[in-house]
Amino acid sequence: MILITGATGTVGSEIVKRLFAQGIQARAVTRDFDKVEANRLPHVEFVQGDFDSPDSMRRACSGVERAFLLSNSTERAEQQQIAFVEVAKQSGVRHIVKLSQLHADVNSPGRFLRYHAAVETAVQLLA
Repeated sequence: MILITGATGTVGSEIVKRLFAQGIQARAVTRDFDKVEANRLPHVEFVQGDFDSPDSMRRACSGVERAFLLSNSTERAEQQQIAFVEVAKQSGVRHIVKLSQLHADVNSPGRFLRYHAAVETAVQLLA
C-alpha cells in the first residue's frame, strides 16, 4: 500500500489518479475531507489526516509500506514533514518519496531550500 499525503491538492490528486490507473492500491490523506468527493476513485481509500496531528498520521500510516510526502509550503512545513517521517518510521513505512525542490541545501540563504534539504536528510536516515 502506498500512502499519498496532500492527496486532494494539485500534485497529490494527479498522483492518486496515476496510481489508480495502474491498479496500485493507495491510501489518500487529506486535511479537508470536503474535497474527497471531487477526487474519489474506486479502490482508493481516503482518510482524514493533519500534519499537526501525529495520531491522525499514525492511523494513516497503519499497514503502509511506502509513502509520498507532500505538504503546503508554510513556515511550519519542515517541522511537520520531519514529524511525519518519524511517525512513518515508527509505523513501519520503509520507503518515502518526498516532493522536494531543485538545489535544496541546508546552507541556502532561502528558508524554502533549507527546509527541503532538512526533510530530505530525515528521509534519507529512514533507509
